Amino acid sequence: MRSLGLVDCPHTAGQVADGIRARDATVDLLADACDGFREFAIEGVEANEEQIAEYVDQSLMIVTALNEHIGYDKSAESAKHAHKHKTKLKDAVVALGHLTPEEYDRLVQPGKMTRPSEG
Repeated sequence: MRSLGLVDCPHTAGQVADGIRARDATVDLLADACDGFREFAIEGVEANEEQIAEYVDQSLMIVTALNEHIGYDKSAESAKHAHKHKTKLKDAVVALGHLTPEEYDRLVQPGKMTRPSEG
């Protein structure tokens, strides 16, 4: 019975070799695609920091930074107010009397929201 299993081995070995060659070709193709992406889509790209700051300033997503300070309900109210009136979150929070401009600036620091907390 064991000898019958060995009869098929050369065929299986050929299939394995074909599979390895196909894998190698796929890896080469993927490596070439990554090189092209790096060369033509990444190298030389510079962040427009002024535009990014404007996007962050207009974002309502940073409202999450306020939850622990003014609570979920006031945070949600502030975000809805800013959206409805097409204002910045800071203007809405101040207009609703939840924080002063100085308190907002102290509490909402988007750069810190992109890193792990120290505590």
